[in-house]
Amino acid sequence: MQKIALINSNEKYLYARLRKEGYLQALRDNNITIKDDLIICAGIGFQNGYDAVKEFYLKKKSTEFLL
Repeated sequence: MQKIALINSNEKYLYARLRKEGYLQALRDNNITIKDDLIICAGIGFQNGYDAVKEFYLKKKSTEFLL
């Protein structure tokens, strides 16, 4: 089973909403189960993204990410 995480910024931004829509559509198109716990809003900035990837990786939730 593939587990691909989405680390996104706040969905008040159009680009973040579009990124999430694309992520969800790609999962559907490839018959990959959508799991809400693999979608995280990490805020804007390098450090926020880094911290989110580190947290996911250490918890073994996912080793593949869309940033």
